[in-house]
Amino acid sequence: MFLVATVVNGQIFVADYQADEIYKFNANGSYTPFAQTANFQPQYLAFDRQGNLYASIVVGNQIQKFDSHGNASVFANTGLSQPESLAFDPNGNLYVANMANNQILKYDSAGHSSVFSSFDINAAMGLAFDSGGTLYGALGGASEILKFDSNGNQSVFVHIGSCYNIAFAPNGILYAEDGSEIWKITPQGVISPFASGATQGGMSFDSAGNLYTVQYNHITRYDPQGNASVFATGPSTYLSGIAIAPVPEPAACTLLAFSLCALLARRCRPRSGNPTSL
Repeated sequence: MFLVATVVNGQIFVADYQADEIYKFNANGSYTPFAQTANFQPQYLAFDRQGNLYASIVVGNQIQKFDSHGNASVFANTGLSQPESLAFDPNGNLYVANMANNQILKYDSAGHSSVFSSFDINAAMGLAFDSGGTLYGALGGASEILKFDSNGNQSVFVHIGSCYNIAFAPNGILYAEDGSEIWKITPQGVISPFASGATQGGMSFDSAGNLYTVQYNHITRYDPQGNASVFATGPSTYLSGIAIAPVPEPAACTLLAFSLCALLARRCRPRSGNPTSL
């Protein structure tokens, strides 16, 4: 199962390409610094199943990993050449659009890499998985959104002009941004307009179906009907990526609840030889 993206305690994370920072925004649009990326210019963001945040570092050709406290480590730094969009599959593997090498790279949880798929042209690519674990990629230079099987074989899902960023809504509809417009695309490939807008570093949905994008120094929120409002304004003129923190899967929540109940029952159990008075 996928983690459900939602705004939990205001956990919207945004990369700042210009200031080499990642910020955390609360539900009211106020922000606090979360982490620094050491002058390497972060671009795209994504969360793994454990709640660790990953950032593609364009200038440093790295993928950096941040724990919940903002402590950084280098997850990957080999074979990367202008890494951009990031996406996790249901098994916890990370997929990276390795733009300058015309590839999608696949990393396991230990950071070991393999080439998942390759292309004939150099083009930015936005990546997104649907609820069934199928990967889609927006190949902007070819005006196509591609669909990949588990072996990396490609097929054209739809033709759409200059599309660079994509994201799936909770209802399974794919959204694509082409620099001036955001489009809705059904699983059958039917395209319809959603809203006017653009983004510089990906798109992210909350569990209510609101879409968040970043452009220049502001975060825009679109409701499910496509009505836009400014969610927040950032500290610089080049916010470059966005990700919404995940919440635990229902099974994990149930396990945690049972564990807490067991712990409380153990503490309340009378000790041997000291019966509880009624």
